[in-house]
Amino acid sequence: MLDINSIVYQLPIEVNSTKLLNELDNLVLPYFEKDVKHNLKNIGSAGLAITNLSTTPLDSWYNTAYNRTMSKMVDLDTNEELTKNYQKFTLGFPGNRRDNVEARYDDGTGDRDFVHWHPSLINGEIYNLKNCIADFFKIDNRLRCRASFLSGYTKIGFHADPHTPWRVHINLKSGPGTRWIFRTLNPNKTIEWIQPPNSVWLIRTGDVQHSVEVQEDETRWQLFYHIWQTNLGLNYC
Repeated sequence: MLDINSIVYQLPIEVNSTKLLNELDNLVLPYFEKDVKHNLKNIGSAGLAITNLSTTPLDSWYNTAYNRTMSKMVDLDTNEELTKNYQKFTLGFPGNRRDNVEARYDDGTGDRDFVHWHPSLINGEIYNLKNCIADFFKIDNRLRCRASFLSGYTKIGFHADPHTPWRVHINLKSGPGTRWIFRTLNPNKTIEWIQPPNSVWLIRTGDVQHSVEVQEDETRWQLFYHIWQTNLGLNYC
């Protein structure tokens, strides 16, 4: 039986959402193509890769082909491509594969390679938060960082993220009707959760199907960090 207390855990890390949003607005958004900064209302949703590859030229640090959906997920031991039929397994993907899953793009680049920081962000709010997370868990300080923007009525389809068993999410901005939805398939039960702002949460995304719903007049900004380790959750919180 799925329980919210086995999915989300608040971390004892303080954040200042105003400062984080200001850094996104001034140091991250101006790099993206299609004038994202001034057209977010028309876009409706955007996923932005804040960290990138070490070989990416600085003038196109964020504006790369990797700001899109990954093409496949593979078992690192067998190189077998994993199914994307989320209905096949009770919680999205078989749990015994979580340690060995990697998401890859068409050119073979792995998700775990996108961990390098633009010089303008080093020692900033977003960068230092990454350090706090790694220090808290005592894990390798190689966390990928992304931002997510949703506006107007939007509902993200149910999915799992087996290549990142856990993610740390910070709710920078949202409305009262913006919520996460978690579910099992047997029985078909959903759990709704409204994430508080100005707090840091470890969320079990690897083997629990989840969705996000944003209401018509609301806007959601999230900052999140990919964590590759699996032995977190109740071991720490």
